[in-house]
Amino acid sequence: MNRDGPQPAHLVGREEELRDIGSALDGIRERGQALTIVGDPGVGKTALLGAAAADARERGLTVLSARGTEAKAHLRFAVLRELLDPVLGRAGGLPPRHQAALLGAFGTADADAAPERFFIALAVLELIADAAARTPVAVIVDDLHWVDNASRDAIGFTARRIEAEPAVMFFSAPCGRGILGRGAGYLAPQPGRARPGRRTGAPARAQPVSRGG
Repeated sequence: MNRDGPQPAHLVGREEELRDIGSALDGIRERGQALTIVGDPGVGKTALLGAAAADARERGLTVLSARGTEAKAHLRFAVLRELLDPVLGRAGGLPPRHQAALLGAFGTADADAAPERFFIALAVLELIADAAARTPVAVIVDDLHWVDNASRDAIGFTARRIEAEPAVMFFSAPCGRGILGRGAGYLAPQPGRARPGRRTGAPARAQPVSRGG
């Protein structure tokens, strides 16, 4: 896939990881997938997510992004609300029970009882799928281990069912923490190889993205 004009910034020494990210984006219209970048602090996970976001925007994709933080870790649905904010206006097209559950979770609609987690998760998947039917979507969540449990459950539900949609989900997390499990592929960049740079020339040929169990 050749693209004219300036190429997005990338990290020198992370060509393999950038190829996998590019491969996922290349195939977004044929198959959705989830990819988690795992590694110790300082290995470059956030920088790789930034490169993925820049690449997705250059391709004209819709980018939904959010970041987990220690301060928000105990605020139910805080990260999910941040993530979905650009497409939340489409919630009116959701099935009524799913719409009520999602908006009730965000406190933007009256709820007679606690919103059902399953309907919330379905609403998230449907909202992303609806947006992706118009323009493919790249979902980016940094520091997954700090994402509140309610948000992470809904995000994980979506990641395990995203394959049929023109959407790719990218996450970052330390090794062994916040991992979504079944349905997600993984990248594990090694320390000491990356430094900021600029991509020159045509992008590298896409390689298959490794898949988790």
